[in-house]
Amino acid sequence: MPINIYIKKTAEEVAYLADDDWGLPSQLFVLEVWLDENQTLLKPNDYVADIGFVANTETSGSGGSFSCKAMKIASALGVEIFFSEYPR
Repeated sequence: MPINIYIKKTAEEVAYLADDDWGLPSQLFVLEVWLDENQTLLKPNDYVADIGFVANTETSGSGGSFSCKAMKIASALGVEIFFSEYPR
């Protein structure tokens, strides 16, 4: 699944990113880059960026971060981020 970006009301696919990457930190980075590169190509709408990930159970604490810049872009475009955790 990894990152499926679509229009919420119609389920029209906008992009499919990081096809074989199930790590949350790297997917957040890929989404940040994609938002930055495509922000002028998208019209504001009700988008969903659904990130499918597998939790890393071999660490005592891990995760990713999403920059303020990426949050501003996502907010301006109307991108809601879903986090869908899948079993190993």
